[in-house]
Amino acid sequence: MKFFSKLFGSKQTNSNNIVQATKTNTHEAMPDNLFRDLFTDTQQPTSSNASTMKNNRLQDFLGADYNAKGFSDGYEYHSTELLEHKIHIFKAEFRQIMDETIDQRKQDVFLLRNQLIETRGLSERLIEQIELRIAEFKDVIAKLQREKEFSVEDEGLVMKTIHQYREGYLRGCRDWHEVKLFAQSTGLF
Repeated sequence: MKFFSKLFGSKQTNSNNIVQATKTNTHEAMPDNLFRDLFTDTQQPTSSNASTMKNNRLQDFLGADYNAKGFSDGYEYHSTELLEHKIHIFKAEFRQIMDETIDQRKQDVFLLRNQLIETRGLSERLIEQIELRIAEFKDVIAKLQREKEFSVEDEGLVMKTIHQYREGYLRGCRDWHEVKLFAQSTGLF
């Protein structure tokens, strides 16, 4: 081994120095976590299901804290015109969500009918299952239509939203008036 190193030693040291210099230059230019960032996915997988999004929008609308929104609006603005305007906005938003949900369910019925046509003659059990699912969607559509009609008269699912907002708005107005009366009586403002 020594013989070869003596024979080729001077050339190898120069080439080794060049290779080592090149390696250190490339390591200095690249951060250590470059390959980890390039080839590792640290985010959890998510599903983007459209029907879940529509359902969540209705659930988000019905689950919001309208009492707190009403209180802050009542304390800030204390106007009956704003109260009525906000209630009309809530009803319009609810009807829009209901229309979108109805449209999605109608699209589901259409797809199931196409699937029913494609599978006709294959299996009676499969046809009955698809027909049952279509009937279920039609029932859901009828229920959504009724809720949409009820919303015009402040009834149905939207009733809770409207009553919570109105209650919070009136409480906010009452608190603002109490603060105003207290401040005037003490001469602070």
